[in-house]
Amino acid sequence: MISQEDIAFAKQKLRDGPGIFFVDEEPSLTYSAGISRWYDFPEIIITGADEATAKKDILTIISYLKNGHRLRLDEVLEGILSGPIAFKLVEDREYRRLAAVPYGVYRGKFKLAQCVFPDGNGAFEWTSTTETANNFIHHKQDVVLTKDSLHFLKIAFRRW
Repeated sequence: MISQEDIAFAKQKLRDGPGIFFVDEEPSLTYSAGISRWYDFPEIIITGADEATAKKDILTIISYLKNGHRLRLDEVLEGILSGPIAFKLVEDREYRRLAAVPYGVYRGKFKLAQCVFPDGNGAFEWTSTTETANNFIHHKQDVVLTKDSLHFLKIAFRRW
């Protein structure tokens, strides 16, 4: 549980630009706070990556936005990170559990998008078969509850 002191600290820091927060769980969660305020795009969450990699990826995305580029939801995007990525909106009911700092800062009034990476075969989860769905789970890229992922989770957990 995040404290009021943590929220106050985050609010102070966000006056200078977006912040990045890492939660050491299984799977790990790394998310932004401040992107929506500074760049008119949902806060970003990356799951399952080590802290250094996820923070570097989010910093690269912030730099991309800072340079005047726009991001789009629900499209495969190339040329931002070392490979293709996509951003999928997370269900509102998951915000508090997944991203406590922006939830506290924005009082729940924000959007959260998962940065999704393809599996080793280049497939994204919303196009997955049962076999590729298992690849996502085993590569620790747990798909949080996005609007398109419920069918994927059913497939993956049925096989687990």
